[in-house]
Amino acid sequence: MLAAPAQEFPEFPAALLLLPLLPPDDALGQLEARAAALGGHIAQIDAEIASVPNLSRLFLLEFEYLRATLHAELVWVQSVSADLRTGKLIWTEDWIQGAV
Repeated sequence: MLAAPAQEFPEFPAALLLLPLLPPDDALGQLEARAAALGGHIAQIDAEIASVPNLSRLFLLEFEYLRATLHAELVWVQSVSADLRTGKLIWTEDWIQGAV
């Protein structure tokens, strides 16, 4: 389990497949809500790590990994949100119908 990455497919990537079914402004709102939630989770992990300053890193590895993955997702969600906000990423129902 440690050495070989597995093909994990959590719910969020599955939800991204359905993103085109939402209007872009709704997608933006939902992604911004997710970014806020991710930020909250990261802050909670930071507080938990800070609450045990003398604990060996060995016992914090799981928290560090979780924080790193949440941070990577947050950065990605923020980039998609920024593209939606600026119009760099946009779609319409007509465009989707023509694309398939």
